[in-house]
Amino acid sequence: MVQTRVSTLATGTATPLDKAAAVVTVITEEDILAMGATDIDQVLETVPGMHVGRSDQGYTSKYIIRGITTSFNAQTLMLINGIPITNIVFGNRGNVWAGMPVKSIARIEVIRGPGSAIHGADAFAGVINIITKERKDINGTIMGYRQGSFDTQAAWLEHGRHVNGVDIGFILEIENTDGHQERIKADILGRSGPLSTMKDSLDARLDISFDQSRFRLGYQDRDNIGTGIGVLPMVL
Repeated sequence: MVQTRVSTLATGTATPLDKAAAVVTVITEEDILAMGATDIDQVLETVPGMHVGRSDQGYTSKYIIRGITTSFNAQTLMLINGIPITNIVFGNRGNVWAGMPVKSIARIEVIRGPGSAIHGADAFAGVINIITKERKDINGTIMGYRQGSFDTQAAWLEHGRHVNGVDIGFILEIENTDGHQERIKADILGRSGPLSTMKDSLDARLDISFDQSRFRLGYQDRDNIGTGIGVLPMVL
């Protein structure tokens, strides 16, 4: 049986994608597992009409929809469970966003095109809404570990249980990486310097629901973040 995908992003109510009043893409947890992605940037790069670029402001992610972008990428609104994570100074996700691991993600909804009628001026180019997991998305206790290039190591814990009418879902993910440490030999001005994308990250999510009430708590910590393109001194 084929399951109809729905989105609440375009109209604020659950609507099948073929009837949504916008161009919407929905990516499920199963889709993410199938593509083998470990970070949200890798997932969003698969969305038609979207490109994940890099800002000259700390080498942070830029979510470019239909070619619309600026240095701070304030035209694309990002939400977590419908709540904007907008920096009030520049209107973007801040210069220490550094992506988001995918173990806590149940679904991602993306509007490609203006969504300002519902979501305000920050949604000029499009909207990305990350829906995190709750108890029904977690089967018991799951633990995992992975290791990869650039001395990357990650571990995670997922736990879901039902206690006295209360649903509890908890996810913790930790990752450390040295990142790319390549050297830029020369840019268009003939300058050279380091490229550093190292980071230590910790992401935690807690979802508690009872009857018609829900409590959600999220924590994201980024330490030892690399300098990106760094300071490029002029080559003599």
